[in-house]
Amino acid sequence: MSVIFYGLILFCFVKFCQWRSSQGESLTADDDMDFSRVVEETEKIEACNRQLQTLENLLTDITICNSEQHHKVFVLSWVNEATGENMSFDFWVDSPSSDTAKALSELAYTERSRIRPELQEIIDGLPRNSRRTPPNMIEKIPSDVVKKHNLT
Repeated sequence: MSVIFYGLILFCFVKFCQWRSSQGESLTADDDMDFSRVVEETEKIEACNRQLQTLENLLTDITICNSEQHHKVFVLSWVNEATGENMSFDFWVDSPSSDTAKALSELAYTERSRIRPELQEIIDGLPRNSRRTPPNMIEKIPSDVVKKHNLT
């Protein structure tokens, strides 16, 4: 009976030690995380996702246009740099095969192909960019770079 009692105490002690060591590891891992940088990186991911979703919606809206039932007006807007005036132009699309629809689709595909690799790069760099750099690992800026950029 005493063997079972001592065995149970030993088992509980081993489990307690394992639990304590796992708590220590999680605290160390949390201490390494740069939370503000993680927030910044996730906001970049969200912005890319919103842009990609908007482009997908644009492509869908262009695709569903047809001359019998569904017409769509797309508005391009910009600020005139010379006058500061807000400018806009309406593009009327009544068929996915129209020249305007093709041009808008090509623009959307071009932007999508630009944003997707950018999103993948952010995602791939997240583990690396979310860690704090220990103070002794910060590289010194060469003096010629400091002088060139007036860093003090």
